[in-house]
Amino acid sequence: MSDPAGRHREDMVASTSVVSGANVDAGTNVVTGADMATGTNTATGESTTHSPDFAKIRLDFPVLAREVNGRPLVYLDSAASSQMPAQVAERINHYHRYEHANVHRGIHTLSQEATDAFEQTRDRVQHFLGAANRSEIIFTSGTTDSINLVAHSYGGSTLRPGDEILLTQMEHHANIVP
Repeated sequence: MSDPAGRHREDMVASTSVVSGANVDAGTNVVTGADMATGTNTATGESTTHSPDFAKIRLDFPVLAREVNGRPLVYLDSAASSQMPAQVAERINHYHRYEHANVHRGIHTLSQEATDAFEQTRDRVQHFLGAANRSEIIFTSGTTDSINLVAHSYGGSTLRPGDEILLTQMEHHANIVP
């Protein structure tokens, strides 16, 4: 399947938005995987060991077609809000318009379909990242939620009274706000 610009959905590069909570159906090829051992794209069978075509990747992000101060937009604040590839935005829009339901919280058809899509996404992300077990893949709402999860789980069991944590001024604000 191609979009109007002739790009194939299987060329889509996984975005942090997918990992941070988007529900992506495994059948849409929105997120493709890479076999880490062989360097092969699991959707196309092509080698993934070549250099990425950044000009082609930029085409998947409509906002990057903008100019700011007479120059092409370069967005570097991804920890706060990552830009979303068109394919992901389209899939999320489809989900919200036609499939939206609570995941893991209902016995009705839409809830079951949403849960299945969510868990299929977990399996695809596991494969894409080369995780040993699907339970290693945890979806959060974003950076703050992720940092808080680590702080309260790992930090709570590891840190002791009197321990110090050193941060630079450049760290994400969630590192200093409980």
